[in-house]
Amino acid sequence: MQATYDNGTKIVGEHLIDEPSPDEAVHMITDLTVKPHVSANPKAVQSILDADMVIYGPGDLYTSILSNLIINDITKAVQKTKAKRVFVMNLMTKYGQTTNYTAQDHLDALRHYIGDAVDMVLVNNSSPDKKTLEIYRSEQENIVNSGLKNPYRTKIVLGDLIDQVHHAKSKSDTLKRSLIRHHPDKLAKKLISLL
Repeated sequence: MQATYDNGTKIVGEHLIDEPSPDEAVHMITDLTVKPHVSANPKAVQSILDADMVIYGPGDLYTSILSNLIINDITKAVQKTKAKRVFVMNLMTKYGQTTNYTAQDHLDALRHYIGDAVDMVLVNNSSPDKKTLEIYRSEQENIVNSGLKNPYRTKIVLGDLIDQVHHAKSKSDTLKRSLIRHHPDKLAKKLISLL
């Protein structure tokens, strides 16, 4: 996977895109590609075509969600499927990937790669606890605001989706993990209600 930034810099590899150097972190990703060309597993393509619902997210916009959708066979499948296609909006921005992104910026980035293949956007409208929010702010990450201009006429669904439990990180875990997460039961209920 290769990310191109607004200053022309190209970074190859999920880990380096996920945790860019301070010099790259101030720039915005303008393009994401996969090199060399890869093909999707035909079973994955068929599963998308047969699905009742295709869910984009939650996860890092560029390195978790879009990294799958830039594969041409997957892009075509999500554009062709008759399934309801739901984008679960991230709760927080990610420094170096979506720094200062609004909900609209997230939706615009998704649509840049898949076009009209999003029918609904599920957006949190509740707030996390202030202590955890301050941890994020100290790392230049913020709540993704729920204000969508929605020029695409995509259905916007709001809901209290935050898990208010503080998720502690294991000392043996070297990866950066989200402290603020979607509540699995709230998210599942809301998604089922959209079927």
